[in-house]
Amino acid sequence: MTGSIDHAIAPWGSLIGLYFILAGLASGITLIGWGIRPRDQDAADAFEWTAGLVALATIGVCGLILIIDLDRPGRFFLMVTELSNLGSVMSVGAKRIALEAAGLALHLFLIHRRRQARASGDTSAPTGATLALFRGTPTLVGVTSLAFAIYPAFLLSLTWTSPLAASPGSGLLFLSTALLMGAAAVAILASAMPRMVDETFRARVGSTLVFLLVAEGVLVVFAGLALHGSHQPPLAGALRALHGGRPAQVFWVLVIGLGLVVPLIGLVARPRNRWVVIASSIAVLIGASAIRYLFFTVR
Repeated sequence: MTGSIDHAIAPWGSLIGLYFILAGLASGITLIGWGIRPRDQDAADAFEWTAGLVALATIGVCGLILIIDLDRPGRFFLMVTELSNLGSVMSVGAKRIALEAAGLALHLFLIHRRRQARASGDTSAPTGATLALFRGTPTLVGVTSLAFAIYPAFLLSLTWTSPLAASPGSGLLFLSTALLMGAAAVAILASAMPRMVDETFRARVGSTLVFLLVAEGVLVVFAGLALHGSHQPPLAGALRALHGGRPAQVFWVLVIGLGLVVPLIGLVARPRNRWVVIASSIAVLIGASAIRYLFFTVR
């Protein structure tokens, strides 16, 4: 990505493909992890603290990738701070990264203070400005996470010849893959740390993951039917690439087989076996990542 991103001609490097994947993971963790939080406040704080740290670290890697890709750290700083470059989708993305990272850091700080207060015996509810921050910060993070989840679809369709990203339903697929990755990451955390959350929460996470897998499968089928027989040359070429060659192998083996069918069977057959849940969640992460990377690579 040399020069202005909005005028790039050559395909971007693999680092940007990784950036698109990690953007979905970070967004999904906050959307799912804080959307179906444990009901017990102490457990919810402990889990949100851990999930928030993972999401913040992932966003940090996204920012690092952009800094490396732009060659000079000063460029990234200008993209975040300058307001005259709002016409550039990449600069808007950098601002989203900074805003979500700031919101996550603030929320983690508030959780840390609340956990410290409870450990010292202070169980009083927050009031005034602190209460407003406790209520408003998750909303801010949720909105920025939602935008960050579908942001790659807009970036690819507007700045590079990515026919699949410009096709109908691409935004929904980017959102669904982000939610799947988030649910899979939350399921891994909940299964790997059984003392942190109870069985009810783990069951809710598992049910959510199964629902999202079914929804993703339906979405892929309908997206394929909608695109079948397209007369747009770039899109038709991308579809031919998906039907044959290496992209087709990635699609059928990683996306459909490993990413949808295998975890769905495992989660339905053994929903309470934590090793099955962890393995199935890893498979989901691989499959959802493959979908996002195919959008980036197939032309």
